[in-house]
Amino acid sequence: MCIRDRYAAEPRVYLPASIDGARRCPLIVLLHRQGSTPAQALDESWRLIGERLGAAVMAPSGRIPIRDDPEEGMLWFAEPDDFLLRSWYYEKPVVDAVHAFGEEHPLDRERVIVVGLGQAALLASDLALAAPGLFRGAVLDGGPVHPGLAPERVRIAKAVGVRMEVLVPAQGQESRVAGDGPPEQLVIQLEQWLGAHDLAEHARVRLLPEADSGGELAEQRIAALRALLDSESRN
Repeated sequence: MCIRDRYAAEPRVYLPASIDGARRCPLIVLLHRQGSTPAQALDESWRLIGERLGAAVMAPSGRIPIRDDPEEGMLWFAEPDDFLLRSWYYEKPVVDAVHAFGEEHPLDRERVIVVGLGQAALLASDLALAAPGLFRGAVLDGGPVHPGLAPERVRIAKAVGVRMEVLVPAQGQESRVAGDGPPEQLVIQLEQWLGAHDLAEHARVRLLPEADSGGELAEQRIAALRALLDSESRN
C-alpha cells in the first residue's frame, strides 16, 4: 500500500469521555475541506461538539495529496465533474472507515451522520442518498449539493428516513451552494431546488451567522446535528 493510500485508510477518531464503552454510540463522520486534512478538520470545536452530543467524531481522508506529504493536504477529487463520474471511487475511504469503526466500537447504526465541509458537502449529499442504509442523514456545511439526484435514489432514501441539513454561511463560503447573490437569496434558491427534487419535507436550510461571536456557528452545527440524531427511527 502506497503512502497516500495508507494515509487515507487511517481516519482520525475522537471519542468523548462521556461515551460508555458498553453503550452503542452515535457517530459523526466529518469530511475535511478540499486541500485540508483530517487532523485540521477534527479541531477543538468539533471535539466539543462531539462532547455536547455524546457522539464519536471520525474524520476520514481524501485520496489525492496536494503534495508529496499527505499531511500538507488532501483532495477528495481533482474536479467536481470527475467526482460525478466516479463517485464510488472517491467515497470508498469514507464507507470503509465507517465499517471499520463499527468493528472496533459499539456503534448505534441508526445514528450515523455524515458532515461535508466546503466542497466535501458534495460527497456528503451523495453518500446520504447512495448509502441510505449506512447514513442517517447529512449536514452540508457551506458547500454544494449533488446536482444530479436520481429519482430512484431519492425515493429509497426518503423511504428509510434519510434527512439533510444545509448550512449556508453568511460570508466566506468555499463554494456557492446555488448560484450567486446574497445569502438570503441562496436560502430561497436552495429551498426551491429541494422542493423540485421532492426533498422539501426531508431537508432544512439554515443561514449561519455573519461572525462567530459567542460560538454561534458551533450552536448552529449542534442544532443541525441534533435534529438528525433525534429524528424518528427508520421504518
